[in-house]
Amino acid sequence: MNRYKYFLILIIFVSCQVSNKSISSDVTGGFYETSSSGKIFYFFDKNHHKESLKLDTETLIALKHVKKVKVVKNAFNSKNDALQIKFDKKGVVLFKEMTERNIRGKEVCFVINNKIVHSSFMMSAVDTNDSFLMFYSEECLNYTLKYLKHSDK
Repeated sequence: MNRYKYFLILIIFVSCQVSNKSISSDVTGGFYETSSSGKIFYFFDKNHHKESLKLDTETLIALKHVKKVKVVKNAFNSKNDALQIKFDKKGVVLFKEMTERNIRGKEVCFVINNKIVHSSFMMSAVDTNDSFLMFYSEECLNYTLKYLKHSDK
């Protein structure tokens, strides 16, 4: 069994290029939990229909806790790459706590510049420095990479 813990992904967006860098300093966002009383954030599903989720802004894990993102081979689906997220020490602790609170049934969302670019149902707590976002298409991954590199405020 691989020593990394993986979490499954619901797809979301579209378009651009590949990276192995730190996140641009003008990009805002991070990881959010869903909440029935949270702030509404939007995304487009794979059929390009506008959807929304309410996210808890109090438990945000800000992008400042993400040290690096890197495109890697997806262990579950050889067709599409994955995005490896490396957290700093505080980010590892915060992400473990967030994933523990959301096991079975609640989503954790990755938001960039007020757009949900990734959403996952948690199957277990993630307590390592390396987390992986697996995408169903290269378009979705490339869209995410585009927004990690450039702000569109």
